[in-house]
Amino acid sequence: DNQYIFRDLINNSYIIKELKDKRIVKIIQKEIKYKQQDYVLILIEEFKNEVQLKESSEIKKLIDLSEESYHYLFHENTSYMCIIDINNNFIDVNKSLCNAIKYSKEELVGKNISLITVKEIENREQLNKEVWLGKKVNFEKSVLTKEGNIIQLEVELMKGKYFGKEVLISNARDIGERKKLEKEALISNERYRNITEQSSIGFVVSDIEGNILENNSAFRNFLGYSKEELSKKTVYDISFKEHIPQYLKVREELIQGKILVGEMEKRYYKKDGSYLCSLIKIVLQKDEQNKPKFFFAQVVDITEIKNAQQKLEISEKSYKDLFNYSEDLLYILNRDNQFVDINLSVLNHYGFKKEEIIGSTPIIFSAPGQNNVEEFLKQMMKVWEGENIDTLWWGLKKSGEVFPKRLTIRKGFYLGEEVLVAKGKDISQSYKFEKKLQDQEKRYRDLFERNLAGVYRTSKNGDILECNPAFLKILGYDQEENDKEPLNSNKFYVDEKTREKLLSKVIEKKYVRGEKIELRKKNGDFVTVILNVSAIYDGSNKFEYYEGSVIDITELEIIQDQLYKSEKRYKELIESSSFGIIISKEAKFVFANLKAIQILGYSNKEDLIGKDTFEVLLKKDEKTYSKQIKALVNKRILPFSNYTIKKKGGKLIEVEAKPTLVEYDGKTCVQVSFIDISDRRKIEAATEKIKATEKFNEILQKELKEKEILLKEVHHRVKNNMQVISSILNLQSNYSSDKKVSTILRESQNRIRTMALIHEKLYTTKDFTQISFSNYLRELVENIISSYELKNTKINSEFDLEEVFLSLDQAIPCGLIINELISNSLKYAFINREKGTLKASLKKKEDQIELVISDNGIGLSNEINFKSTETLGLQLVNTLVDQLKGSIELNNENGVSYSIKFNSFE
Repeated sequence: DNQYIFRDLINNSYIIKELKDKRIVKIIQKEIKYKQQDYVLILIEEFKNEVQLKESSEIKKLIDLSEESYHYLFHENTSYMCIIDINNNFIDVNKSLCNAIKYSKEELVGKNISLITVKEIENREQLNKEVWLGKKVNFEKSVLTKEGNIIQLEVELMKGKYFGKEVLISNARDIGERKKLEKEALISNERYRNITEQSSIGFVVSDIEGNILENNSAFRNFLGYSKEELSKKTVYDISFKEHIPQYLKVREELIQGKILVGEMEKRYYKKDGSYLCSLIKIVLQKDEQNKPKFFFAQVVDITEIKNAQQKLEISEKSYKDLFNYSEDLLYILNRDNQFVDINLSVLNHYGFKKEEIIGSTPIIFSAPGQNNVEEFLKQMMKVWEGENIDTLWWGLKKSGEVFPKRLTIRKGFYLGEEVLVAKGKDISQSYKFEKKLQDQEKRYRDLFERNLAGVYRTSKNGDILECNPAFLKILGYDQEENDKEPLNSNKFYVDEKTREKLLSKVIEKKYVRGEKIELRKKNGDFVTVILNVSAIYDGSNKFEYYEGSVIDITELEIIQDQLYKSEKRYKELIESSSFGIIISKEAKFVFANLKAIQILGYSNKEDLIGKDTFEVLLKKDEKTYSKQIKALVNKRILPFSNYTIKKKGGKLIEVEAKPTLVEYDGKTCVQVSFIDISDRRKIEAATEKIKATEKFNEILQKELKEKEILLKEVHHRVKNNMQVISSILNLQSNYSSDKKVSTILRESQNRIRTMALIHEKLYTTKDFTQISFSNYLRELVENIISSYELKNTKINSEFDLEEVFLSLDQAIPCGLIINELISNSLKYAFINREKGTLKASLKKKEDQIELVISDNGIGLSNEINFKSTETLGLQLVNTLVDQLKGSIELNNENGVSYSIKFNSFE
């Protein structure tokens, strides 16, 4: 089209344009205000014919001013403008473009546009063709300044006329700043997206119809859906139906402009069927036409808060229930010391109505003449200042009944205000309990005073702060001496360094348990004790005193020695007897000596033990025997009687027998002493037989009497000794609940069981001078494994045992050695293991006995010298090996293996 661009006197642009149908029009554009908005008003005026155009008063003006207007519009335009010919050479450039690219007009005119082109856009030739055909095109392009800088331009390229010649007119503007802003906006948008995606707050964008357009990871994690799953849903699909009406109302208020931000609590369905409690904030985003575009919602998970609120409501109700239904008398008072609330117990106890109490002061409950009201009010003022009071108050019921109550008052909060909280308790019945309490305190004191163990407290430097009579008695002092001049514990220790070592252990562990030491008595004698001591600290961890106990075990050691000698004498007595001795319990044989087994024709005790008494008696003697047992129960002393009994295999022999009652294993049993008189009957004459029998009976009765007494004494001593040991261990166990002490006690009990098992085997052996140790070893190992009750480790035992006999002097040390080594393996060898194996081997090689105890556990550290260790168990093992006059070797490969060798029993 032919067009000419001018500017009129009021700075409004207008165009004289020749249309395709040869009509000529004048186009004027003008900026105006319309309904408070900026608009451009375009006026089009048509010239009807050429005469009208020529006669127009303006056309001459336009023609005259055309060149001037061109220069004004082209050169003064702030846009970068240039005129390009068909060869892409510059025909003209305006000032703005020259200033921007730092070239003068003369340097550019006639030059090709490639001079300032950095990189030509794609399809530029095609674009030029389209422009030459009349199409206007827009594109972005980078140009190079004379100084080498790059400028980014937005170019509008169109066809036009330049003084009657068809040209390309390029109108460009610098978009570098816009590109920079776009880049910054892109970065900002990316940062915003990252923040949104990484936020712990859920974000969800939905359109007007409710379709979910966008959401972040927090929102997806809340509900358990993927982004793709949510894109196929609406906000209504995942919302509780009960909340949709309110949600729609908020959306409508946002659309109508009543609110800028909508806020509500809302529940969403999760993918797994559960629900999410949330607090959402919604804003409306509008488009360029100010029409609703989409809703943006922030979603905060308040499920835990809602659950906490629910718990709080339950807690508040529980508090109210506790307050109302508490058996204590509860009162709440304000700053004027007036009741603002009381619980049901107050109403029930005093007989008043609530409205009679609320607003009144505590005087309403005061028994006349019983309380110092003035002093009580002063105490209440102190409570307001932060003190707590505990006082006796005599209450007055509405019925006139007076009763004592224990009243405690402290400051607290009630409905957000400071109040006094008082708790009362009717103590009418408590007076009768005071004596009971005093008696109880006396019993505890008596327990302290009468305790067989010595209990004491000392200062850091050893001064005795407090001790019971048993403590003084053990050390040979009396209470009067201690009262005159308090004793110091340093004088009790045989070695001065003993106390220092003990205190070092106490400082390290805060206690010492089961320490065996020697103390010096007042008269200089030594006493062996088991010591327990602890360091006592106050609430601020400041040391107060040492507290401990001592148990005198001097007599126990003497008793143990006597027990050993007594057992030895008992063994010699039983084994040297020419009489067969059988003990039966409930008509079953539980013990038989070697002579009894020989007389009855058995080869070993196992075949006899457990058999019924009447299996060896003939039918004709059963009645006589039963009568004799009844006579024994009636405490009659019976003479020897003749019986015909059956040996193993059925052979009959004649014996003289005498039953007596004895204590065996804690129960009353029948002991029968008998002798085979079959041969004597055959070779002696009747007279000689009678005389010999009478004399023999006399001697035998005397011997049996002595042996019975001795046997009873042995049994009595064994029982008493075991009771003493058990009582001491029990007393120690009751005194302390420390786990280490419990372990020591269990180990001590295992040692006692080990010795007791030897006595049991001794009673049933054929020959009291020796014991079949193989069977004893197997039973002892199984008993020890069973006593430890390892829950997480399965222990297998393997045995390689030959028939070996040991003397009592050898059996007891061997049994204790086995106990210590097996116990060590169970405690330390299989830590954190599911299973383990213990092996025991007993063999006789020429004149020596070899005992091997091994395990496949973690082994013994190479740093430990088992022959000079501080542990009691291994010390005891080495001591016992020395007692056997034997040797012990350790093999620490594939676990631990101890080999003990000593001379065999002669």
